[in-house]
Amino acid sequence: MQDDYGAAGGPLISMAMWEAFTYPHLKRMVEAVHDAGALLMLHSCGHQMPFLPYYVEAGVDILQSFQPKADNDFALAYERYGDRLAFATGIDIQRGESMSPQELREEISRYDHQGRRHGRFILATTHMMQCTMPAENVRAIFETVHEIHEGVHG
Repeated sequence: MQDDYGAAGGPLISMAMWEAFTYPHLKRMVEAVHDAGALLMLHSCGHQMPFLPYYVEAGVDILQSFQPKADNDFALAYERYGDRLAFATGIDIQRGESMSPQELREEISRYDHQGRRHGRFILATTHMMQCTMPAENVRAIFETVHEIHEGVHG
């Protein structure tokens, strides 16, 4: 399911309005998906921190696109909710464009290491790959993910 609730620095609408007008529908959709025997992955860009307790309460299984550039704190979010909410994140496409290949590799490895603690983590991109990503960084992403898959990073 996709619905962007956040902007770069905060919610798109007030939390009071979101809770009154959007949250009840989110809960019903999660319930319908679970009744059908499936998991619900929610894609929502932007600042997600104020929504996390609601996602957990509603039963969202996976949150995709937890963007650091939007002032999201993965370590804090995962510590508070990682035992009940899976995060699909860790390969920061937006900030990765300005990182060195080594900085990008180290960040991906750090996210992967943090995300393994509760076992509810999918190493994934935080945004679509853009043509502005340097080729050496694209290689660094693929090599790092391959090394993680092979157990080289631990």
